[in-house]
Amino acid sequence: MTSSATQSISNAPKMSSIPRWSYLQAMTVMNGLFFSWGFVTALKDILIPQLKAVYRLNFTQAMFVQCVFFTAYLVFSLPCSRLIDKFGYKMAMSMGLFTMGVGAFLFVPAAYISSFGFFLLRCL
Repeated sequence: MTSSATQSISNAPKMSSIPRWSYLQAMTVMNGLFFSWGFVTALKDILIPQLKAVYRLNFTQAMFVQCVFFTAYLVFSLPCSRLIDKFGYKMAMSMGLFTMGVGAFLFVPAAYISSFGFFLLRCL
């Protein structure tokens, strides 16, 4: 009599039956994602002094950008884990990338409105 762990291992696909290109595609996507997240995290540190100068922020207000950035990981970790449980990690990752893309495209009009409002405030 075999245990359930032995049965599940014996039912697992053999390494030779999985195409090598699927691993290459998955690793390429994951490397791209981690590069993007790392780039945004590093870019944030470069942009904080610029935000201080443009919006005349004091040190506390400028460091609030750091606080909010890393608090987002805390706030969204539980809802994202529930999405992963419900839909699976591939679908949850796709939904996250889609949401990030929509947010990136919505940033353009928001930046335009913000810069126009900032221009109006300077004129007054």
